Amino acid sequence: MPVKGNYRLLIFLIADEPIVIETLQELLNGLGHEVVTFNSTKDVFDDLERASQPIDIILIELKMTKGEDIKIIKELHQRYPEADIIIMTDCAPIISSRSADSDGVYACLNIPFRLVELELLMRLITEGRADFRYIPYVAVGINRA
Repeated sequence: MPVKGNYRLLIFLIADEPIVIETLQELLNGLGHEVVTFNSTKDVFDDLERASQPIDIILIELKMTKGEDIKIIKELHQRYPEADIIIMTDCAPIISSRSADSDGVYACLNIPFRLVELELLMRLITEGRADFRYIPYVAVGINRA
């Protein structure tokens, strides 16, 4: 299914395992989005400085300590407030629902997740942007109620 209104997102994917990068890049490209991949947050911070167009989504896999994860999220949001951040983590939720909004976190996907969950999330974001409105949707992991 093509993206609504041919709206193509620029997605920065940060993960350290090649199989994760390859699988998610294939899925996201198949949905019609442009994906730039990185193996570490250091690499992404270097490249983000040279980004020539706005970044729509930062999809990041986090496995470190809670304090380090929160610092990374805050820095990503500070540098790129227009980007929605989606966290993939195999830990308990690393960020409270209260700080999620202020830190730019759109959703948290608990690993392991099904690819269809990420696909649904991308479609909801795409439709929201194509309609020029934000859909307040939260994937597995953050309850904003």
